[in-house]
Amino acid sequence: MKCFDDYSRHCLGATEQKKLEDYIVGARYTFRFLCDDPAFQAQYLKYTTCFKGISRDWDHCANTFLRLVKEEMSRTENITASSRLIELCCAKHGFLKCIYIASRLKCHKEEAIFIQRIADTLSSTRVYLPHCEQVGTDICSHARHVTSSVALTLIFSVITALGVYR
Repeated sequence: MKCFDDYSRHCLGATEQKKLEDYIVGARYTFRFLCDDPAFQAQYLKYTTCFKGISRDWDHCANTFLRLVKEEMSRTENITASSRLIELCCAKHGFLKCIYIASRLKCHKEEAIFIQRIADTLSSTRVYLPHCEQVGTDICSHARHVTSSVALTLIFSVITALGVYR
């Protein structure tokens, strides 16, 4: 993280520094756990096989999440800030569900829970963290983007399951 901090301090203005920090806050928390928490380190090392086994699935889930966030942020119609925040939180919930399902299909339950926890930490920003805890998945079933996100997750899960059992 020192590299990001040095780059930010020497090469970016205050506004850009804030944006960069908002993007890397989840990574910063994850590295803090990894470096400072022996229990987290032990679990991380214990589940490396699962991490390796789901790397393509992780990429798929993350790419879908990032696409949904990008779509939402580029919407130009007149929407409220709370409506946008709900859509973003629902995209995050979809990402976490996608990660959990992919992990659970290929790994043990405790591994899937741990990997979902890492995904949650990495996808948390100062925007999501305080607000998304208030947005339950029941709200997301009525949100515009999440319906397609959950459908994609379920389709992806079935395809993955079929691939595992062949």
